[in-house]
Amino acid sequence: MLMHGYSIYFVFFAGVLDSNNSLERLLPRYRAAFSSPGFAALARCTPLHMSMDDHEISDNWNSGMPLRGSAERELSRNALAAFKVFQRAHGPGALGPDGHDGRFDCGGAAFISLNTRIHRQRSPIPRLLADAQWTLLENWLAEQQARGNQPKFILSGSVFAPGL
Repeated sequence: MLMHGYSIYFVFFAGVLDSNNSLERLLPRYRAAFSSPGFAALARCTPLHMSMDDHEISDNWNSGMPLRGSAERELSRNALAAFKVFQRAHGPGALGPDGHDGRFDCGGAAFISLNTRIHRQRSPIPRLLADAQWTLLENWLAEQQARGNQPKFILSGSVFAPGL
């Protein structure tokens, strides 16, 4: 099962019900999403791979955004750590500059999953991948040429066409 974003929806309650501590805001959302009996049953019998979207941190988040102060830096750091623990741990071995990318084979098909949120930026030059991720993708594609007509999939939690 491929889960590409929206695994949790991390939004604020306009400060009314939110704690000042980002972990106190993050962890209940993860616990609610991943501790349900239905999810536990699914995870026991189905291979899972999850990639990150902006909502694991905040709406429309991307790493190119300027962080406004220590609270946003803390939130980003804790949200990325929670993603690694709750979601990335379900995937294949870690690849790429931050360990958020992965590759695997399943059902006779080859897959590469690229975290297109962590290095995404809208300006000055729009981009989805870091240079090291481009190299990872290019090397994977070159490897796949030797595999013939086997289906190949590039997975992303971001819409990359049309758009950015």
